[in-house]
Amino acid sequence: MAYVANDGTPRNVPIAFTWNGSEIVMCTTKNAPKLPALRKNPMVALTIDTEVPPPKILLVRGRAEPDIVDGIPDEYLQMNGTYEMTPEQRVH
Repeated sequence: MAYVANDGTPRNVPIAFTWNGSEIVMCTTKNAPKLPALRKNPMVALTIDTEVPPPKILLVRGRAEPDIVDGIPDEYLQMNGTYEMTPEQRVH
């Protein structure tokens, strides 16, 4: 994901994502440096590529809409393979 940092310089960070049927969802920690920057300037660009040849690339530009949640978002658990864990197995 590419965004503009608070110092005005571009940043490009690898980040996991999932598709929920209507939105591309990415998760990060509440203290991640990108969150204040995205509140200031929510414009982002994404490059989604295949892991194996032949390359199939999707370029996306748009507006990020941070949604702060308590605990671990379900989307994070889905993209990391821990969705099947019970709440007791998850450490917040």
